[in-house]
Amino acid sequence: MERKLAEGIRKRRLLGCRKAYKKAQISMFLIVGLLLLLSAFVIISIRRQGFVFRENVPPAFVPLKNFVESCLKDSARDAFINLGLHGGYIMINNRSIAGQRFSIDSLPYNSDFLQLSAGQMVPFWNHLEDKHCVNCVFTSSRPSLSNIERQAELYINEHIGECIANFSSFKSEGFNITSGMPKSRVIIGDNDVSLSLNYTIHIVKGGDKARLSRFYSKLPLNFRRIYDLASSIKEEEQERQLLARSAIWLISLYSGVSPDLLPPPYETRSDRLTIFWQFSNVKQKIRNILFNYVPLIRVNFSSSPIVINGNDSTSEFLRFLLLNSTMKGDGLRVSSTYLNWPVYLEITPRDGELISPLITSGSFPRQLSSFTFSTTYLMFSYDLAYPVLFTIKDNSAFNGEGYLFFFALEGDVKNNFDLYEWARRFPQQVNVSALSEALNITPSDYCNRDFFVGNLTILTLDYTHRRPLEGVKISYGCGAYDKCLLGESKAASGEAVLSTMLPPCLNGYLELTKEGFNKRIIPYNSTVGEKQTLKVLLKKRVNLRLYVNKYRAVWNIADPAHPEFKLKLLTTPVPLDENDSVILQTYSADDTPSRQIININSSVSDGRLNITLSPGRYVIRGMYFNKGGLIIKKGCTKVCKKRRLRIFGCKEWALIPDNDINITPSPFGGLMLDNETRPWRVSAYALDGKSSLNISIIQMPPPPCIKELTKVMSGTKDLIKRHINLFMPKLG
Repeated sequence: MERKLAEGIRKRRLLGCRKAYKKAQISMFLIVGLLLLLSAFVIISIRRQGFVFRENVPPAFVPLKNFVESCLKDSARDAFINLGLHGGYIMINNRSIAGQRFSIDSLPYNSDFLQLSAGQMVPFWNHLEDKHCVNCVFTSSRPSLSNIERQAELYINEHIGECIANFSSFKSEGFNITSGMPKSRVIIGDNDVSLSLNYTIHIVKGGDKARLSRFYSKLPLNFRRIYDLASSIKEEEQERQLLARSAIWLISLYSGVSPDLLPPPYETRSDRLTIFWQFSNVKQKIRNILFNYVPLIRVNFSSSPIVINGNDSTSEFLRFLLLNSTMKGDGLRVSSTYLNWPVYLEITPRDGELISPLITSGSFPRQLSSFTFSTTYLMFSYDLAYPVLFTIKDNSAFNGEGYLFFFALEGDVKNNFDLYEWARRFPQQVNVSALSEALNITPSDYCNRDFFVGNLTILTLDYTHRRPLEGVKISYGCGAYDKCLLGESKAASGEAVLSTMLPPCLNGYLELTKEGFNKRIIPYNSTVGEKQTLKVLLKKRVNLRLYVNKYRAVWNIADPAHPEFKLKLLTTPVPLDENDSVILQTYSADDTPSRQIININSSVSDGRLNITLSPGRYVIRGMYFNKGGLIIKKGCTKVCKKRRLRIFGCKEWALIPDNDINITPSPFGGLMLDNETRPWRVSAYALDGKSSLNISIIQMPPPPCIKELTKVMSGTKDLIKRHINLFMPKLG
């Protein structure tokens, strides 16, 4: 019994010890956690508020302590002035201080720094490393705050000795001083810059001696606020691509079909246009434009917002150039500058110094080479990189003396797009992963209605009856940059209407489309903010059955004894036969230029083909071919082979051609209704209710011999001029 009782007592004691041990463990964890929390609070407090520790100094040595702290402050001041002048770097050529190696070049677009003068360079806080974009690496030379603190510490450690000068002024007064190596600590706080120096000094004077090791000071400079503002400008510009988009706007604004303007990013002409630009002149014009417009970029602080009144294009553009900041800008001033620095520019197509448009020509069979059409493509692709210097001035820094901070940003245009849009549209040319972190690539926000401007009401009507026309799709485009669907016109108060705002563009266009109607393209400047109303008439397309016949021309020989071949038109039309074929081309220059090309032979010339027309003015050309061909007999023309000397006359005659000339198919004939004869005009009322169109062409006779060949080739136009009413198309 006693043994069991003793065993129970032992177990209860053991259980109590275990509970006490667990309680002790819990208490220990709580104490450690509190210590960690307290340490974190102290560290954060030191970083935000600066150093608060002090050591006791004998009164006799207070002047020496003040002297060291004054040198600490002066050295730190020099460090931060240099940091401001070089965008966060003190010595860019000293890798041990800067913390990295940089690429330095006199051309800004090949360098990590913008060179302001021989001794001052400012880093690009955003920069496209490869302008040809083989790797598409987007870099930034913005230093972190911790890097700036480290640079300042290294600078102080190296230069504070120049101020202390081995304590020579104190030693001359009887102080015996020995010192160690200085080691500084810099903390950029919320309101100022805190400085500490670990610098062991042993001092003896007379019977007094002391050991000093800790020194403290502050700079009256809110560097964190300046750095945060510069960073927010960088991020805002990068997100909005303001520098690139403003350059695109300016190129569009100052471009046109003139050597005095910039080559246009997007324009086509339905003719052969001979125009040239000199590349070096174009580059200088762009630099001059940037010099004038870059200073208009400003920062819109939340505490003192910039108000730009007016709804004109200038006001809209100035509002676009505002960089919004959520910071209070009390005492801060921001300016942007472009001082005609070199820019990277590539324009395609070009041939060395010569910039010229691409011209394409179309023609039909070789025998009818006079029937050609040309298109001039004034579509020039711009790649542009240019630097912008931003300056932040804090008038309150250093107790009212002021402080300057410089940094540079780069505007990059690729294929007439900003980097966001270019990366979205051409992913096959972009290492998107390399750009995504820097740019945060998302689909284009050009069509985001939050950025729309202006106030436009569009009324759509049927051209023929002037009645409201619903369901017209309306888009707005900005050159080759982008096109946004705005909506459709809908019935409202007896009208077909769409009221909308537009994406910003200085050289844009409205596009209106509806099934069964001609597309309308209307140049429109969307930066105009005033409320405007446009009435747009759309012409209905009419499908007509096409009938084609021909008039025959013959040779009219008045005197068979002395034949003089003259052309005569038989005024009775006849159908096409099995050897006939016609290539019919219609061209309308009204509204949106359009062209139709229709191949016709005898099997489909009786209304089996359709042609689509709308009211307007038409140039109509027809090229006629006869598959049977013709033969010009050999020896049909007598020519002088050898003339007599000194007297008139022929010594030796010859017959040409030497052999039969076989021309298959025969290309002589056709139709020409253009400015040299008369274009065809058709009204809406003439088309209304019609179902067919009859067109007539000429079949020219075969030339008897070579000398009549010229008459045959030029005779088509002459006969049409003389009988123009016969060849005007007939509606039925």
